[in-house]
Amino acid sequence: MTVGKVADILLEAGLLDEQKTKNLGAGRRAGILSLRNERYSVVLDLSERAFCLNVIDMKMNSVNFMQYTYSPKRYYDENLLSFLKCARDHINVFPNPDDLYGFGISVPGIYLGSSDRVVSTKIPELETVKIKEMAEDVFDRPVTLIKRNVEAAALSYAAENDRVNTGVIVYMYMGESVDGAVYSKGHFEGGAHEFGCDFGKLITRGGITLEERVRMCGNDYAVADEIAESVYNLIMIFDPDVFVIENDFLHEPELFTKRLEDRLRNAYKIPNERMPFFPAVRRKIRHNAKGIAMQMRDMWVDKIIC
Repeated sequence: MTVGKVADILLEAGLLDEQKTKNLGAGRRAGILSLRNERYSVVLDLSERAFCLNVIDMKMNSVNFMQYTYSPKRYYDENLLSFLKCARDHINVFPNPDDLYGFGISVPGIYLGSSDRVVSTKIPELETVKIKEMAEDVFDRPVTLIKRNVEAAALSYAAENDRVNTGVIVYMYMGESVDGAVYSKGHFEGGAHEFGCDFGKLITRGGITLEERVRMCGNDYAVADEIAESVYNLIMIFDPDVFVIENDFLHEPELFTKRLEDRLRNAYKIPNERMPFFPAVRRKIRHNAKGIAMQMRDMWVDKIIC
C-alpha cells in the first residue's frame, strides 16, 4: 500500500509513466513504472578554471554540455561572471523552464553558507567570491545545492555501485589539481576541520607534493608510476574495497589501471586480499556533476512525497 501511494503521488506530479497490465484478478492492476525525461537539472562545475555547464535529465543522462575557455588576461571573478552569463544564455533556449528541478554548483573546496564563500586550497581566488549571490543574480533563480566536488563524485560512484551504506570508497580526482574524498559506510571522513583527504598535498620522495609530481607526467604510465606510492599509503590507511581515480587527461584508463595494479603488486607487495577494485573510469559526464544532480533529484522528490 505504501509503495502504491508513493507511486500515485509521483504519477500525479508527472514524474513517472505507467504501463498497466491486464487485470487477471481482484485488486489494483500491476503496472510498469518508468521515469519521465522531461525534467532536468543544471550543474555548474567550478572544479577548475575551465568552467563547465552540465544539463542532466532525471535518469542522470547528459542532455547538454558547455565548457568555458578561461582567459588568463582577465581576473578570476571576471571570467566567472562571463561564464555564468554564457551558461544562462545557453539554458534559456531550453523549452519549458518549469521542467528545471534543480540548480546546483560544484566547487573545489568547502562551502560556508553563513558567509557565502568557498574555502579552497585549489583555487584561492574563489574564496573572495560570493558564489551563491552571484549565480542567483545572473540566473534570477535560487541555487538548490552547492557541494564540494570530490564528495559529490564519491556519492555518485557509491550509489552507482550499491555501496552507499556498506562500502569504503577512496576517490581521487586528478585535473588542474589533485584532490580526494573517502566515503566510509555512509559518511565522509572529513577530519577535525573538514580539510581531510587533501591527497594533492601528500609529500612524496624529494619533498615534492603528489600534485606537483602528477603535473610532471607526460603519459598514462608515468602517472601510474608516480602515484603508486601514495595510493599504496592510502590503501594501508583506509583499507578500501573500491579506489576510484578520475583523471581528465588519461588516454587509456584500462592500461593505466593495469599498470597501477601491477606496480602495487610487484613493487609494494600488496596481497590480493588487500587489493581494492580499481574501476577504469570512462564517462560522458563527471561524477561530481552527476552526484549533485542525484542529490537535487532526491531533495525534489522528497518535497513532493512529504
